Parts: sequence; structure tokens; C-alpha cells
Amino acid sequence: MILKKEAKVLKNIPASAVQLSQLRWYQFYQFLTTQVDSEIKQEIIVFMQEYRMAQSNQFTSVDILALANFPAALKLMESVMWNEVLARFEEILGTKKGREIRKRWALQNIQWHGRYIMVAWMPDKWWFFMGFFMKSSVPLDYPTVRLVLEVDPRSPKRKEIIEKEIRGELTAYSNHSMI
Repeated sequence: MILKKEAKVLKNIPASAVQLSQLRWYQFYQFLTTQVDSEIKQEIIVFMQEYRMAQSNQFTSVDILALANFPAALKLMESVMWNEVLARFEEILGTKKGREIRKRWALQNIQWHGRYIMVAWMPDKWWFFMGFFMKSSVPLDYPTVRLVLEVDPRSPKRKEIIEKEIRGELTAYSNHSMI
């Protein structure tokens, strides 16, 4: 961390009781969370979370534990997802994509969204996700296993697909014990 000299920062400010107090972004975030709620406060907090300014850059004991156990957890998820489950997923949904491409996508999704998933992109801008979802407000929670149907807001069949899902009429998939 580059420390600023108080005299240099305040040199153009006439004699004042102002004192320089350097903070890291996560410290400012922690301060904000203790303040009275307001619309501007919420916007700043959301911005800081999106740009990863809300987290410390120092490892906690939970972080170290997670890093130490990640290779074993990844092997477990791989053994579940990339054999029979992948074959069945591709057979039922009619999508074929290389296993290595799907694995790379799954690893990117852990980083971006906290989920280790395989994806089947369907015509008309809709898709299925299936896999492990790890986002939780409790760091020691187990991941959940989910099958998710998502439809792009611009899909020409959005309304039809959602109505069929609500009525349980996506029979091509439910008959195969996918949902």
C-alpha cells in the first residue's frame, strides 16, 4: 500500500483541523454498512460489491481452508458431473459439446457466479444449467445441486416456454427424470 504524506495531500488547504486518514476500500465499505440506510448508500454498496471493493485482500482462516480443500472438492464435482451425468444430460437435451469445453466453462462459472455447472444452450435463446451452486451467505454451507431453466428476455418464445414450465409441460425433459 502506498502511503500518502499528510502534509503533501493537505498542502493547498489552509490551516485546518482536517487530518488525513487512509483507508482501504473494504474498510470504507465496512464503515458504510454501519450508516443509516439511504438510496445513495445502497447504490455505493452495490457498486463496491460488483467491483470487488467490498472485500479485504487478506486471507481469512476460512479462505485458507477453502483453498486447501479446493482440489479435492473439484475432483469430487468432476467425478459426479463428467461421466454418466454428462452423457445423460447431452442425450436428453440433444446437445453435444466437448467435455473439456464444458469443464472450462464450469470453472469460469465458479469464478464469475459461484456455480460449477454444465450448460445446454437451446434454440430461441433459452438454456438449461445443471450442477453445483455454491453461493450462500453462510461460508460453510454445502453447495446445492440444481437444474435451472433460464429464458432470455428477448427470446421469441419466452412467454410460451415459461407458461409450459409453470404448467409442468416441458415433458421432453421431465419424462427423463431431469426435472
